[in-house]
Amino acid sequence: MGSSRPRWVHIISVGTSLLANFERFKPKLAENLGVMGWSRAGPDDKVQELAMRRASRGDKVFNELLKFLSKDPEKHSAELNAFLRYVRLNSHVPPRDVGILLYSTDTGTCYLCASVIHEYLSSEGYMMLSPKPIRVEGLGKPEIVFDNALANLLDKVVTKIIDWSRKGVPVYINATGGFKAETQFLVIAASIAGARAAYYIHETFKDVVELPLPPLKIHEGLEKIIRKFKKAGPLNRGEFEELCYQAGLDPAELEHERKLIVNLKPRKWLLKLIRY
Repeated sequence: MGSSRPRWVHIISVGTSLLANFERFKPKLAENLGVMGWSRAGPDDKVQELAMRRASRGDKVFNELLKFLSKDPEKHSAELNAFLRYVRLNSHVPPRDVGILLYSTDTGTCYLCASVIHEYLSSEGYMMLSPKPIRVEGLGKPEIVFDNALANLLDKVVTKIIDWSRKGVPVYINATGGFKAETQFLVIAASIAGARAAYYIHETFKDVVELPLPPLKIHEGLEKIIRKFKKAGPLNRGEFEELCYQAGLDPAELEHERKLIVNLKPRKWLLKLIRY
């Protein structure tokens, strides 16, 4: 019997590689199912809503994707290619001791892929840490302010990293799938939150590469400024600049170069990160 608490936790960002490979290797079936081109569909494409409705077991598209994935998970899913190689190389076994948290962008095609991968890993005996993949609101959707999406990513994913890290469970980030900008942000935030390492499949070497995550900390002066914003509310320019000078920081750099402060307000994701 496995423990109720995992020995390791893997946070996996999911993209649409499963759909792309299905279209590539099963073009006739993809055409018959009406999913050809789904892997390249934009966030506003009408197929996104349809794909979301297909993201459950019993649906024909879901079942065919699951069958396809199960035949060769490393070949048919970029995310599982990295994950299965990594756990094998690092002896993260048995599966029941490996906690998995999958998250997807706020698009139907991505959530469909994440749901199929979730079902596969569950059937293989891995400890799924959520009943379904975590869908991060706004992530991948242009009509949502990017700051809001990153704040949601912190809320729904990074808080989990902090919780497990505080319990002494090492957390690993599978950064293979999903949008690159958001994934890079997650890796940085995860390092602040205490994650152990990130890994992905190198595009040139076609092998899994590990990136150790040194513990990062937000500049103490910046943290003090953000906490002041949270406590006192909006500050006028004079108050903001005085706080910066007291902390040894350049207000112009924070605003115009690093863009951490916009219109005398901290970015939403920065407010949430300081909270943790």
